[in-house]
Amino acid sequence: MKKTIKENYYEIAVSDFDGTLFSQVTGINRNTLESIDEFIKAGGTFCVCTGRMTSSIVKFYKEYGFTGYVISFNGAEISDSETGEKVYKKHVDNAACIKLLEYAEKTGNRIQVYPNDVLTVEKVNDDYRAYAGRCHVELCETGCPVSEVFKKTGDTSGKVLFYTDDDRREKMYKEIRDIAGDSYEVVCSNPEHIDVMAKGVSKGNAALKLCEMLGTDREKMICFGDEMNDLSMIEIAGLGVATANGNEFLKSKADLVVPSCEDGGVGIAIKKYCIHR
Repeated sequence: MKKTIKENYYEIAVSDFDGTLFSQVTGINRNTLESIDEFIKAGGTFCVCTGRMTSSIVKFYKEYGFTGYVISFNGAEISDSETGEKVYKKHVDNAACIKLLEYAEKTGNRIQVYPNDVLTVEKVNDDYRAYAGRCHVELCETGCPVSEVFKKTGDTSGKVLFYTDDDRREKMYKEIRDIAGDSYEVVCSNPEHIDVMAKGVSKGNAALKLCEMLGTDREKMICFGDEMNDLSMIEIAGLGVATANGNEFLKSKADLVVPSCEDGGVGIAIKKYCIHR
């Protein structure tokens, strides 16, 4: 059932980053940045909720002048972008990381883990260098199977990310789901990624946690997304919004579809539906 849409009403705006707010080609639309600035000056709260690691998104916060809380790792962490304090943290535990790493090492599937917010891989290649450069993250080469490192250190990870494609996605998803079991969340964050998080971790639950921290009812929250890992926050928000470039199923579940990321759909909606007095 679609929710009632109210203008000049929502006090918290939570947006996915890649493909919703930020374009790899054009960055964040200028009009969207202006709308966010006006919304914050009117007393609103703006927060990015992303699958990216915390250190990555915090650097983009600084680049675009955002402040306040940031939600990362698909909801596994909530941090103060200015102090670095992690006010909420729920990771994939060490034992599960080891199992998933061993599966990837055995099958030859490309995988990413992020102990201590550092992208950690057995051997650095051009793809990893490009990813680290694009996302502004630290890259660590172990020189041995990463699972062996995790056995020694006891490290955890905000999420475990697998690379896939159309031909392998269904089979890989089932195999990863079988390894993770019911104690972990497994989602397709975009057509090329399968993400594993701790049980109960989702963008929706993190957005609810943010509302609780701010003392604001979720009916006063608007959430934006473009991929299936955004569905949980689209569903729990007072107003769930998808961008036109988004996943077709997600758009069918959203209360509203706005123009694409490149065309500044988030900014258009914030200007019309969020408080701006």
